[in-house]
Amino acid sequence: MTILTEVGKAKWIEQGTNPDSRGIDALIPAGFAVHARLFHPADNVSGSTPETLVRRSEVAKWAGRTVHPLMDFERIKTPAAGFGIGPAPWKYDPDEELYDVGIALADFLAGYTDTPQDCCFGVWEGYGHLGVGGMFMMSTDGGIPLSPPAETLNAERFVCDDWKYLLYGGAISAIDSFYTTPIWCNLPNIWWPADRAWFVMSHYDSDSTYVVGSDECIEALLQHPSFEVLPVAANAPFGWGQDRGNLS
Repeated sequence: MTILTEVGKAKWIEQGTNPDSRGIDALIPAGFAVHARLFHPADNVSGSTPETLVRRSEVAKWAGRTVHPLMDFERIKTPAAGFGIGPAPWKYDPDEELYDVGIALADFLAGYTDTPQDCCFGVWEGYGHLGVGGMFMMSTDGGIPLSPPAETLNAERFVCDDWKYLLYGGAISAIDSFYTTPIWCNLPNIWWPADRAWFVMSHYDSDSTYVVGSDECIEALLQHPSFEVLPVAANAPFGWGQDRGNLS
């Protein structure tokens, strides 16, 4: 994976999103046929080893909550009256589950682009270890402090909904390199192939991932047994507090 010091390849995002919107069209460029929301799972903590993943629908069933495209994890995990008897059978770590889901999603999406070897990846600049004041990490060979390289600090940023992102380029199959580097330890927030066949947004402030693409791609994603996905409107509201179906 290579950092791109200029962001011309991402200008279409700045031009295609609606910065005045409070919906997902502020995060996702216009022009895609179908939009979907992929829910990050929870961990089963019933004592099984290794831990298995629990779908949002299972959490909602335990808590007596409603499954719908705008559901929030914080609301569906809170039991309604008469539900949630006994200890909760799950925990939730969005960083870990974003990795698990992201790697599987990358493998799936590789089959829906003609340019899987030429993809772009956006990483929010606000992660502490990407800035000058970020926490240093020590190398394993002599305890040498590691910090972001100068090219990372000096690289141009692109903007999506007033958030600034670093831009990287590489094959979709190399996406896990973001997780294995000593500086970076999570998957990117935004990714798309050169042919723009699909677009993925995993916003830092969200507990789910938005995927947009062709009818064929999203229909296959909706039916895929490895993912929990629901279709969502192109202008669906984004952010916490949108789950009006699980208020009481």
